[in-house]
Amino acid sequence: MRSASAPRTAVAAHLRHPALALVLGQLTTAVTAFVMNLLSSNVLAPEDRGFLAFFLQLAYVTTVLGLLGVERPYAASRTTATFASAYRDLTALTRTAWVCMGALVLLAGVLALRGSWPLAALALGSAVYMRANTAIRKVRIAYIASRSTGPFVSTLLGTQLALLASGTALFLLDVDSSAAWLAAYAATGLAAPLIARRWSTREPLGRDASPVDLSRVRREGLRLLPASFGNTALLKSDRLLLPFLSTPAELGRYVAVATIMEVGTWPIQQWVDASLGRWRATGARGPRRRMVMWALVGAVAVTAGLCAVTFVVIEHWLPAEYRSAQRLLLPLAVGAVLYAGTRIQQGLMIARGLPGAVSVAEVSGLGVSLLLYVVLMPRHGAMGAAVGSALGYLALLLVASVIQRRHARTHDAEGADDGTA
Repeated sequence: MRSASAPRTAVAAHLRHPALALVLGQLTTAVTAFVMNLLSSNVLAPEDRGFLAFFLQLAYVTTVLGLLGVERPYAASRTTATFASAYRDLTALTRTAWVCMGALVLLAGVLALRGSWPLAALALGSAVYMRANTAIRKVRIAYIASRSTGPFVSTLLGTQLALLASGTALFLLDVDSSAAWLAAYAATGLAAPLIARRWSTREPLGRDASPVDLSRVRREGLRLLPASFGNTALLKSDRLLLPFLSTPAELGRYVAVATIMEVGTWPIQQWVDASLGRWRATGARGPRRRMVMWALVGAVAVTAGLCAVTFVVIEHWLPAEYRSAQRLLLPLAVGAVLYAGTRIQQGLMIARGLPGAVSVAEVSGLGVSLLLYVVLMPRHGAMGAAVGSALGYLALLLVASVIQRRHARTHDAEGADDGTA
């Protein structure tokens, strides 16, 4: 007779596989983002929804700067840590996050001195949320390194369920203040560092990475920082620029659709991040081509489903002011599929020791997007943002493909010179 603990043991064993656990975690986050987007867009006017989106993106961008690009290099090089040691390593590697938080607090102070109290409140909420989001990202990478499911699941449920509850309460109370909605993100996100510290004291301390190893991760992270920042800027710069090159209301309509469409790329990103260590260990082989193709087919299927769902949601749930956002679905869907392809491409490049090449490709894609935003947004608003981002992802994919081919030819030539080809 099987013991009662057998099902729980089986579930825990499955969750120790990082790709599966990260996809399930991202699915939970996706559901939360989907629901929060629906609730906030229903009670906030497009302009207020745009202000909320702008300061959320500001928090995401400063989070990337605070992490200094160390996430993927650490995940690729550290595969035998405990959660406590990995979280300590990542804390030591990301102390600059406090500087980024301080910059947002300073922005809030400047806005307050100018009498822009609503914007000052949003900037302060963005600072707190940036710090909480940094802790959430550290927990995720510490899980990949340690396979310790307890801290990861506790942080995931503790932050996402609390955020859902807060968003539901704001919706039921018909709160139409973007600052109040951002405060919900910030307050619930603060559960992450508290949970991480609690688990760090309960789990075995383990052995911290050596100073030499941390220095190597930091150097690789700095080489990858332009790529990390470029990736986030490529994803988020449309939302940072749209209020200035068009209007906050256009941003509100844009994020009502873009927030949902991004979900189609998340499973690919989790699979790639969880596989970096294995791909680096297997060298140039990486994943099988058939596996990559099935992953991209899955991204197309998920994106198509999201298009249908989003169309229905805008038609029957959101206020009439959001109806024009339906025309954004096609370019955003194309962009999502292209972006999914770039995640696999960059994962292989990082595993093969080419972080500098990843940065070159990301910055190239960002440059194309920024140029198109400046040209298209003033006249076409949200549609300009959607088209500009899709073409930026296409440029990123093409540049990275050229770099990969050049690296492959160089590698083959060196192998022939050594008599190993």
